[in-house]
Amino acid sequence: MSTHYRLVVVLLMLGLAVTAHAGDVLTLRQTGPDDERIVVAIVAEGYTADQTALFESDLVTAVDGLFAITPYREYESWFNVYGVFVASNESGADKPEECFGTTVERDTAFDATYCTSGIRRLLTVNRGAVLAELNTSVPGWDVSGAMVNDGEYGGSGGPTSVFSTNGASIELFAHEAGHSFPRLADEYAGNPGVGSSAPEVNVTVETVLGLIEWSVWIDADTPLPTPSATRGVVGAYEGGRYFDNGIFRPIHDCKMRSLDRPFGEVCREAHVQHFHALVDIIETETPESATAVEVTPCVDLDLALTLLSPAPDTLTVTWTLDGVVLDGETGPTLSLASGLLTGASHELVAEVRDATAFVRRPYLTPMTSTRTWTLSRADGGAADLDTDGIEDACDPDIDGDGLLNEDDCSPREALPHAELPEVTDLRASGRSLLDLTWTSLPELADRPDGRYGVLRGVLEDLHVERDFRSACRIELGSEAGASVLAGSLSVYYLLVALDSCGPGPLGVGSSGPRTVDWVALPDCP
Repeated sequence: MSTHYRLVVVLLMLGLAVTAHAGDVLTLRQTGPDDERIVVAIVAEGYTADQTALFESDLVTAVDGLFAITPYREYESWFNVYGVFVASNESGADKPEECFGTTVERDTAFDATYCTSGIRRLLTVNRGAVLAELNTSVPGWDVSGAMVNDGEYGGSGGPTSVFSTNGASIELFAHEAGHSFPRLADEYAGNPGVGSSAPEVNVTVETVLGLIEWSVWIDADTPLPTPSATRGVVGAYEGGRYFDNGIFRPIHDCKMRSLDRPFGEVCREAHVQHFHALVDIIETETPESATAVEVTPCVDLDLALTLLSPAPDTLTVTWTLDGVVLDGETGPTLSLASGLLTGASHELVAEVRDATAFVRRPYLTPMTSTRTWTLSRADGGAADLDTDGIEDACDPDIDGDGLLNEDDCSPREALPHAELPEVTDLRASGRSLLDLTWTSLPELADRPDGRYGVLRGVLEDLHVERDFRSACRIELGSEAGASVLAGSLSVYYLLVALDSCGPGPLGVGSSGPRTVDWVALPDCP
């Protein structure tokens, strides 16, 4: 049978002197810089000067126990934990006669006292003095507490957790931290009245599914209110925040209700949300995102994130370039091909999200962290004609046709590059205006720049020079016929096929070179 808590959350500043001591700081866990971690600081109360080792031993037990509890266990790497030893003149805590039958007074650093408000187990300290000490010894703390060197069961919540070194100290620590950290309510009852106020996330006065704050955790067939016999599911169980009636809790029995119970789904979710409120899951990024990054042409840009991952790792990474998700890139590193940056300026974003199943309401606290880089190109960006991610200036095959640029007569045009064949069956008729006809080449139909060309020259020149370099050229369309002006009786005509790579062969009957520099020839008058 579980032992139920009978403590209340204390929010009052006790009217005692506030004094900062020169405490000795003990480091129990340090996983990173304090400004990048959740910092827990626990002060010693009721330990005399010769009990430093006892304080450290007691605190190690409590802290180790806390990080064996879900969700602290999964997010342990997000925490730094320190103990602050301040010596008391006497050990223990005050025990008033009202609750203990006889009065026990102890001279301690922070005036630890049981029986606050007449409740025996309600153990409190001078919270102002504790906070003053921690502000001096561990500035920047996020979670504060006081561990009281007394075997009597007791503790309290509020802005500072207080717990004794009773055999249940680990459970007390975790329970009271539930008050101080994610601001959870006690889920136990005991007051026969009707509760009417439920400001904390783990209690409600509602029994209609749509009005219950944790409705996303409740199955549609779960009865509301939820009978105690329906254990093991999230619902709305009556009794909580000290009242038996009119107020409801998420599960039948949670650590905020009883010892030796896990945190329920709603309390666990509240913890993780508070973890995220204090920690950036991206620790560092390379290069830094605060300044514009100039990308070097032909060199991949390497980016890397250092992430603060839970265990098991539930972080996911999404990379987007100018709003478009980079498929297949889900890790914390990215090698960005400079050829993807075809303009002068681009925006690269890395978004890291904690996809933990512990949270179903990520909208309550952002579960993501982002870094944004502005990428610029000194050369204004380069084209990537074959869209292979390599900019043309660095691409050995710019048009992606399988030919290296050095062997490609048209490296920027994805055209067929087989050698053009000879044009056959050239015939001429007419006198001053010749009608030329020939057999059409189907190869040219597949080439948007395909056309025919005529070489015209004087036979006497050909006989002297033995080649066609003295000829002129006439460019025709892609039809298998054209009309050209006739020259003198000694003029010859040769027909070639053309594309952006140049002319095809002049024909087997020519006595000169099979090919000529078509571009260098003058146009015929």
